[in-house]
Amino acid sequence: MDFSGVYDYETLAAAVTVAKELSDPGTFLDDLDENIIKFQNDLIWKTYKISPLENGTKFSFRDIVVQASLCLTIEKDLIRLTDLIQLIGTKELFNKLLTYETDDDITKLIILFMRVFL
Repeated sequence: MDFSGVYDYETLAAAVTVAKELSDPGTFLDDLDENIIKFQNDLIWKTYKISPLENGTKFSFRDIVVQASLCLTIEKDLIRLTDLIQLIGTKELFNKLLTYETDDDITKLIILFMRVFL
């Protein structure tokens, strides 16, 4: 699976549009180009950090943008992954995917997405 689309400028811009429907962007849109470029750099250099949950339950606007970018990038691949898991026919593999632990924030977002949508 190629994840370079996650930090593609157009994908991140589309993700901002999606995220605006789900959360208040606050001042994020005031300097949209700079914020998207910062996202690109953070994702490329693997320095992106997930923000603490707001009120213990709500993702920050930044995290929602990254999640939306992941969704836009891997939507078709997730359909293929689901098909592959069904072909393999093992719930054990599926359960391992859902309980996998990592310190890498990008991988954490992917796993979170998988837990919600698979």
